[in-house]
Amino acid sequence: MKKRSLVLMVMAIAISSMVFASGTSEDAKQSTSKSSGKVTIRYVLWDANQLPAYQKVAESFMAKNPNIQIKIEQLGWGDYWTALQTDMVSGTAPDVFTNHLAKYPDFSSKKQLVDIAPLVKRDNVDTSIYMNGLAGLWATKDGKRYGLPKDWDTIAIVYNAEMLKAAGISEKEANELTWNPNDGGTFEKFIAKLSIDKNGKNGLDPSFDATNVVQYGIALNHSDDRGQAQFSPLAVSTGWMYTDGLYNANFHFDDPRFIKTIEWMVRVTKKGYMASYEETVNGANSLFTSKKAATVFDG
Repeated sequence: MKKRSLVLMVMAIAISSMVFASGTSEDAKQSTSKSSGKVTIRYVLWDANQLPAYQKVAESFMAKNPNIQIKIEQLGWGDYWTALQTDMVSGTAPDVFTNHLAKYPDFSSKKQLVDIAPLVKRDNVDTSIYMNGLAGLWATKDGKRYGLPKDWDTIAIVYNAEMLKAAGISEKEANELTWNPNDGGTFEKFIAKLSIDKNGKNGLDPSFDATNVVQYGIALNHSDDRGQAQFSPLAVSTGWMYTDGLYNANFHFDDPRFIKTIEWMVRVTKKGYMASYEETVNGANSLFTSKKAATVFDG
């Protein structure tokens, strides 16, 4: 049986965040001309952890460009997208905002984004500096561009070190896990050992009670309809891909490799090693931070 390194598994999915300009194509034309007087740019993002770094960059930029003021705003992930659409409809959208691959088609289909291709061409922006394939994700077949990459995500296994220690699992073991959709590899044994029932038995004990689990080996974000921090790291490690390439409308959700991945997830949920959909409605991280799950996929 071919085993796949979990290190490769968690590196499999990369979703780039983008910096987008909002408005109309006319706005883009006007922006190519020099502005007179003081200009204020409203920049919105969702990540509070990145906010301090953004603020420092903005301050450095403003020091070199005193006629431009950058106003940065931050909202949590859930409120962020609701507020953006409300602002778009009301005509109070930010000038620039960080976007997500799963979200931006909705904005572009409603013609809520500026085509910045003319600006990229005017300023000779070298898109080859980005990791291969990233810049192309934010351009269309007809040559329009709705943003440039600012970063990209790597999904990894986040674990509670105290729980690993209590289970007798070393960091070395955690870094050398393997997974396959047939028997789950050493990863399934890993989350089984981290799963504890109300009687203190772990998932490797024959008397483990899967109906009364107080600590799950893993919790996945089942509300993530894109699978980024859910099925994707697992399925992609088998060689499965969402589509056959950029702009391809055919999705491979009928691929046997994808189906076997989902079947494995169902099995370990029934075994009591993985938190169920109902238990993760508020997100997998809430179970992790409340110490009801030993690991999560995040990034």
